[in-house]
Amino acid sequence: GALNIIGTMGASEPLAIRTGSVERMRIDSTGNVGIGQTSPTYNLDVTGLGHFTGLVDAANFVATSSTATSTKPASSTRGAAHCPKLAGTSASIPRLSAGC
Repeated sequence: GALNIIGTMGASEPLAIRTGSVERMRIDSTGNVGIGQTSPTYNLDVTGLGHFTGLVDAANFVATSSTATSTKPASSTRGAAHCPKLAGTSASIPRLSAGC
């Protein structure tokens, strides 16, 4: 079948998605996606709260609906010394301290 495309034609033009004339999401020319963020600097850059119904898995960090676990060694630069609650153990969530 035919290929349907949503996008921009210019090499550096972002793709912005708006509702009610307010930008809600943007994909920039490098492929970074911003939600509530008009200048995303990460692959996924979210401003505000997010809600996940499944596992959140990132390098050196795993979170479920009830625990957050660091897999980074305690001797690392930003491991246990930076956030002792997450040094290879689980911490209960409602919120982790800033920077952890």
